[in-house]
Parts: sequence; structure tokens; C-alpha cells
Amino acid sequence: MELITERSDKPITEQNEQPINELSKEPINEQSKEPINEQSKEPITEQSNVLSWDIDISSAAEIAAILYACDQEIFRGWRNSTGVNDGHLHRKMAKVAQKIAEVIQKPNGCVVFSGCGTSGRLAFLTTRTFNRYLKSLGKAECFQYLIAGGDRALFKSIELAEDDPVAGAEALKEVTRGRTPVVFVGITCGMSAPFVAGQLDYCLSRLDVFLPVLIGFNYTYQA
Repeated sequence: MELITERSDKPITEQNEQPINELSKEPINEQSKEPINEQSKEPITEQSNVLSWDIDISSAAEIAAILYACDQEIFRGWRNSTGVNDGHLHRKMAKVAQKIAEVIQKPNGCVVFSGCGTSGRLAFLTTRTFNRYLKSLGKAECFQYLIAGGDRALFKSIELAEDDPVAGAEALKEVTRGRTPVVFVGITCGMSAPFVAGQLDYCLSRLDVFLPVLIGFNYTYQA
């Protein structure tokens, strides 16, 4: 998870990276922008998990055990990546939660979750859950969701929609028209969805209104 508060003049995919990866604390080659560790050159979302290499020849009980072990890595971490139980991630989440708490107290405040495919469906589910809670407290429902391809994509895959950064930015403009301040949470597993990238770029051009947050699984240098 990244809190993004500065805008670069370069395209997102060409921005300079830190010499040390924030999540893995892994040294990065300054020229190639790749970790010195050879295992991490390929995006995390494209790498296979050694625990599941033999899943196709495993019994039902073994498959269940393999999937359980893989799920545990979400919490304790995988290879050089931190898990969701990591204190560094918790501190970032606490910062985001504090900002959201401040925004929902504002009359025109808004929180937008956005993604493509499954990520967009997570945005939908999260938004509905939070709005239901706000309604139970008698507060205004200020959470919004966006999914590439619109609501049809909640039920049917619309692949090409996620490749349109302009459509992403326009959708964000529309849903946040007249709203301020806004917390934008972009969800992209590989940090590679152009739909979300367009929204992120729009947020970075209006940091007086938006606080952009990016959630993904790959390292930021692979975005």
C-alpha cells in the first residue's frame, strides 16, 4: 500500500525509484531498477509459488493443505515480501484510516475505491459495507466505487475497459464532481491497470482535493 503525495512530470511507469524497496527492504540496482536478489526480477503476480508446484498431482486433502499454506503467506509474507501482519503495513493502513475518518466528517467529503475486474468487485463490496455501516449510524453514505466497464463488469468480464486510462480519469471526475476532500483508493493487483493509472494521474494533478492511495502486490518499481 502506498500513500502518494507528490506528482512527477514523468509518466508513472518512468518515475525514479528509491534505492531500497520500501516493502521488502531489498537493495535495488540503480541502473536497472531491479532488486539485486535475482528471484524478484519477475513481478510477484507473475511468479509461481513453490508450495503449489505439485498441486496438479496432489490428493484432495493435500490440495486443501497446500492452499491453506499459501493463504498463510498472505499474513506472514512470501519470500522477501511482507505480509499483512507486518507492522510497516499496519502503520500505513492506520494513516489511511485516519484520513478517511477525517474525510467522512466533512459535508462534501468522499472516499472512492476503484479497480478492474476482481479488484473492482472488491471496491464495490467495500463501498457497500462501509455505506451500510454509516447508514446505521445515521450518517451520510459518502463511499463510492468505480469499476472498469461500469456495473456490467460486476457480473461479466469486460477486458478492454481496464486498458483505458482516459475513461478511468473521466469516471473519477464524474463521481467526485463537487466533492472535497476526496480519498481515492486504487486497487490493482499487479499495479499495472491503465484504468487506475489514469485515475491516479488525475489525483496527482489535484492534490489540493485528492489523497491518492494505491493498493497492489507488486513492487512499485514494477508498476
